[in-house]
Amino acid sequence: MQFKLLKLLTAFFGACLIVACAPEAGDPLLRTETDRNPVIYGADDRIEYYQGTPAQQGAANAVFVVVDDSELVCDGGVCTLSTVPYTNLFEEGLCDDEPFREQPTIGYCTAFLVAPDRIATAGHCLTAGECGHTSFVPRFRIESAGGSAPTTIPESEVLRCGGQILRRLKGTNDYAVFGLTAPAEGITPLCIRRSGKVTLGTELVIIGHPYTIPQKIAGGAQVQKVVKNFFETNMDDYGGNSGSPVFDAATMEVQGILVRGNTDFVFDYGQNCWRSNVCPDSGCPGFEEASHTAKIAGAVPEGPCYVPAQCQDDASCDDGNLCNGDEICSGGQCQAGSPLDCPAPDACTTAACDPIQGCIAGPPVECDDADPCNGVESCDLAAGCVPGTPVVCPDNGDPCDDEVCDSGTGGCISVDNGTCGQPEVLSVTRAKYMKAKSKLEVHAKSSEQPGVSLTFSYTASGSPFSFGMNWAAGKQRYELKVQGVPRPDGDMITVTSTGGGSTVASVTVK
Repeated sequence: MQFKLLKLLTAFFGACLIVACAPEAGDPLLRTETDRNPVIYGADDRIEYYQGTPAQQGAANAVFVVVDDSELVCDGGVCTLSTVPYTNLFEEGLCDDEPFREQPTIGYCTAFLVAPDRIATAGHCLTAGECGHTSFVPRFRIESAGGSAPTTIPESEVLRCGGQILRRLKGTNDYAVFGLTAPAEGITPLCIRRSGKVTLGTELVIIGHPYTIPQKIAGGAQVQKVVKNFFETNMDDYGGNSGSPVFDAATMEVQGILVRGNTDFVFDYGQNCWRSNVCPDSGCPGFEEASHTAKIAGAVPEGPCYVPAQCQDDASCDDGNLCNGDEICSGGQCQAGSPLDCPAPDACTTAACDPIQGCIAGPPVECDDADPCNGVESCDLAAGCVPGTPVVCPDNGDPCDDEVCDSGTGGCISVDNGTCGQPEVLSVTRAKYMKAKSKLEVHAKSSEQPGVSLTFSYTASGSPFSFGMNWAAGKQRYELKVQGVPRPDGDMITVTSTGGGSTVASVTVK
């Protein structure tokens, strides 16, 4: 018992010393009634293992009490636990109304499995030198109403410390990872947050051994403050909880390792006994502190870890939506069902699904394609959408045009069909009559030159005259010079092309 008290006090005071503070006056064996530091925030949320949720109980399997080998007597494959009554740890005893006062205690800290062959705890709980005579005892807990903590345990279930892998105890850093002499059998390691920090306000739960009594689960706490090396929380814990995993209550992922906090007990002089300190959830004013698990991630290999079962049966997976099928529970996890295949009632009605009613008739099938040129569509109950009668546009008689329906208005419009080509542009650039020589000179150009033939004609003294024009390649124009002809009547001549389109040009002779 002297060893146990020494280790408990070393753990408590060591945690205080690493932040450069003196031992609190309310610690056991340091009696005072002026201590105002609490350990219970608001109501006492500690419950027994059997009262926890299935998710909490699953996680609790990977939580151990840290013991010195002198507290175990192992023979014939069975280890007897050398326990001490909780109240006997105090010279004057615990007050009669103190919870769990008659329960047994063993060990001095808490640890939790992070890999099959590795275990984590607080840095102040265990040193490399102590590892050789330290063990980790599982299932020191009460598993049924009216039950009691075990007094023996199979030696094969006791984990033995195999050597230090990581340990930090400096400033506000306080964490450790130790190897085991053999991998744990049948226990799934806990999942830890491997990077970043827990979010302010996150709901938390702790599983461990407050003052080394049988394992307790305590919720009703939140993250109160987050700093570089640790976070603060108003959870209910004691010495002996040092090294306990602090979980996100929703996911059961470990966010921190409990390392220090306020003093646990005050002395009640009226009753001449020790009792737990109590203060509001808002703190008095400080809180409990937990190291970030990201600090140990480098010493914890990634691998399968504990994920709480989402379900126990198919009914617990039902999301109340008939449309996405029947969910089932498989391996503790909910599996989605096959979406409901709803047939359409007929060819003119769409299929639909209501989450409560299941398959129902949907909106009518939309047949209108918004194109008035192909007529008004309709729906046949058997065949579905039926096309309408297309608009027929009458021919306007112009071979160069096609008459088509305008899909915007539903009216008929004429569109160049491309068979007539572009209209020819014809111009006369010179038309001069020289009276002294009775000579007429004409120059002309065409947009189709030189691929068309040009002629010019005029009337003189009531008689018609007509002449073909020659292409002058070097000058890129048509030319004609004629002599011995009379002056055109009214001085007007007309040039005509054998091409199509606008092929006539009339000019005044100078």
